[in-house]
Amino acid sequence: MVLALYAFGTSLVVSFLSMPLLIKFLHKQHLLDEGGRRKIHKGQIPAMGGIVIFLAFVFSLLAWLPVNDIFSRKHLFSAIILIFLTGFRDDSAPLKPWSKLVAQLVAVLIVVGLADVRIDSFHGFLGIYEIPRWISIVFSVFVIIVVTNAFNLIDGVDGLAASIAVVGFSFYACWFFITNNYEYAIMMFALVGAVLGFLYFNWHKAAIFMGDTGSLILGFLLSISTIAFIKSNGTLAEDVNEYSFKAPIAMAVTIALFPLFDTLRVFILRVRQGKSPFAADKQHLHHYLLRLGYNHEKVTLIITGIFAFIVLVMLLLSRVFDDNILIPVLILFCFALSLYLRKGVLDSYKKQRKEADKAR
Repeated sequence: MVLALYAFGTSLVVSFLSMPLLIKFLHKQHLLDEGGRRKIHKGQIPAMGGIVIFLAFVFSLLAWLPVNDIFSRKHLFSAIILIFLTGFRDDSAPLKPWSKLVAQLVAVLIVVGLADVRIDSFHGFLGIYEIPRWISIVFSVFVIIVVTNAFNLIDGVDGLAASIAVVGFSFYACWFFITNNYEYAIMMFALVGAVLGFLYFNWHKAAIFMGDTGSLILGFLLSISTIAFIKSNGTLAEDVNEYSFKAPIAMAVTIALFPLFDTLRVFILRVRQGKSPFAADKQHLHHYLLRLGYNHEKVTLIITGIFAFIVLVMLLLSRVFDDNILIPVLILFCFALSLYLRKGVLDSYKKQRKEADKAR
């Protein structure tokens, strides 16, 4: 526990103290994100906060993670560095989508093929247990790519992506610790500290954004920790078996729920409207809440609050019910939430039109 707390404290202090220096440097170098058009913010704000998140995370791991663990996970850390460099390059000089995807695929193949971070069992979901190796590799690559990029897409309101990350990684940090997986526990605690240090400067009105440098790293680590959670849950020793979940996949999906649900919902809406699923627009959940009149702080607090509540509920239900029950429940909840928000926006537009007609 002491090492985990040291890792958290070290990354938090490094992130908090280094962020103002990075902000000052980015302003001096005119490396700023221009607001306007489809972007919500106004003015010029630096967008490479992920640099400090990454450096604080790495510094903490080098300080507190045993050397043997670092060397045994060399492939994992190599892939993390590659993802960081991809995000950094994209923030510095935007990459073409295919170049960005190729770099991600290389990193993911390193993790899945060499570090063996992959989903090899559905633990009874849909009656499936062990998965053939080649299917496991393809499916794991798909999951990591999807989660990584889905997380990248939710970084649209001050403090939102960082707040979602803090909730999700805090759950994994605590669970890995109580199940004696200290390697991942130290990694998760270090990550939470680094993100919290950044969040102070990213809260509205943000002095800095995380950019792809940060969102790709967080999405990549979220996907990896999610797979590690599913795999570890099925192999818990008897002395910590009381912390296992009957619905590990549902619990894992819950931790990645907001980016996955929001991205899938937006893709479906775009296709229904005859647009490319990758076309930029303002149909994300945070856009809906902004249209309903909520400011940045309230949007972030509402979404994070709902997310934390769902995690808590699923934490309790996953100890009792299995994936075959809880995954359909999650799907129905997401569908209902999407309809509710869409109805709220439409009702708001109708109300505005009526008021405008009366004013005439």
